Amino acid sequence: MKHKETVLLVEDDATVRSVLSEQLSGFGYRCIAAANAIDATQIIEANLFQLDLLVTDIKMPGALDGLALAEKVRALQPDVAILLISGYPDAPVMTSADAHGYRVLAKPFRQSQLEAAVAEELGRRGASVVSLDEARDKNRS
Repeated sequence: MKHKETVLLVEDDATVRSVLSEQLSGFGYRCIAAANAIDATQIIEANLFQLDLLVTDIKMPGALDGLALAEKVRALQPDVAILLISGYPDAPVMTSADAHGYRVLAKPFRQSQLEAAVAEELGRRGASVVSLDEARDKNRS
């Protein structure tokens, strides 16, 4: 099944990033992958595509972790769905993620769990969110 949505995957572990990217693409989503929050921010700020979902690891090296990235994305593009992933489900950052209303998928997870979580988070965005192309088409009518 081919979806129209674009997913930005942010994962610092190259092997995990590769596997998750393949899975997301296999689900039919357009997947763009970044190795860290700084790279992801640059991708988002370039504004070359309509981002529908951010899937990011919470714990990453560098100045920005996944939670800070999620907050930055929310500020730049409020309609973007966000799914956090973490191999540390008992970490204090999980409480913070919950307080911000973010869903966290604990690693390791099954492919079916990822697929369901992605679909659910995208579904939460509501039917009112349209792609840039759809918005342009409506404006031309």
